[in-house]
Amino acid sequence: MQEIIVAVIVFAAVCFVVKRYAPKNVQMVVSLWLAGALKKLHLDKTATRLEMAAQARAAATGCGDCSGCSKAGPTPSQEQPGTTPEALLRTIRR
Repeated sequence: MQEIIVAVIVFAAVCFVVKRYAPKNVQMVVSLWLAGALKKLHLDKTATRLEMAAQARAAATGCGDCSGCSKAGPTPSQEQPGTTPEALLRTIRR
């Protein structure tokens, strides 16, 4: 019985940390995954609430508008800067 209680407490702590500190897209993916798991457990109302929250979060962050996640490759603004490790080493004061 103690193991179940500890597992529930640890799961709640992990959920809190993910909700608090994870990037918005990770939060959205976790919410959608959890909604799918809840649907399998026939908890449809809770799953629907999670899906609606994930959709609202996606709309608030503008996710899906910029095609920044596309596989087409980096745009010129996403390319690496011109600073090389050798250039950084030359700027270090000795």
